[in-house]
Amino acid sequence: MTDKLTGMLLDSMDKESRRFAHEHQGEETSLYERAIGPRRRNRRLAQAAGGLAAAGAVALGSYGLMLSHDGGGTADPVSSLEIEQRVRDWDPPDALQADGSAAGLVETWGLGPDEAPACATLDGLARLEGQSGLGGEPVAVGAVGSGGAAVSGVTARGFASAEDARAYLAEIDRAATGCQEQAASSGLEVDVKDLGIGAVPGDGVRVDVTGGTTDGTWRAWVHVDGDEALAVVTEPGARDLAAQIIVAWFTAAAG
Repeated sequence: MTDKLTGMLLDSMDKESRRFAHEHQGEETSLYERAIGPRRRNRRLAQAAGGLAAAGAVALGSYGLMLSHDGGGTADPVSSLEIEQRVRDWDPPDALQADGSAAGLVETWGLGPDEAPACATLDGLARLEGQSGLGGEPVAVGAVGSGGAAVSGVTARGFASAEDARAYLAEIDRAATGCQEQAASSGLEVDVKDLGIGAVPGDGVRVDVTGGTTDGTWRAWVHVDGDEALAVVTEPGARDLAAQIIVAWFTAAAG
């Protein structure tokens, strides 16, 4: 790739980032810089390089990541056995209660399984339950949080393959879409986003639920790196540590 073409691409992406920052000031701006920005930057650089050379490696940013659901490199997967044996020495961003857990979506709003079956399905998927054909079993890591009643529950799972792990993310997308329609009658808003985190490889899905008689946001964030997934469920009123938890967990996996 020529220096001139590289400069033109980066200038275009800088303008896009500034436009987004102006329109979405606050938390989402940081998310763009850490997740969406690197993903688009890497994809455009790769596309440009492909048009100029038939072979060769392309530098894809400081982490060398592709953060989209449609492919890209991943780190070496961590086996389910290692997760189950809890051999990982990770540093959570707040106190870890090894036997703790977070309240589910159905429990938080008292949704009946008959009135909102997709929400009940989403509730289980947010704890990495179900879809046994994709391999692995959920392993409760504990709850992160101190100084208050609300916490973030953490669950890990190793799937049969990286493709199976990504298929699980697709199931979460489908359940969240169904839950959007079914929960509307209860005054709930369900927002689902496909997200990556710039500091770690892989990609994920985040679901935010608000409304009804409960103040705050119930959040489920499932991130996949290779064949391993980590799910963080944050109760309304808890500190939003989901991204920090995901970064700490997968950073420890990378050694």
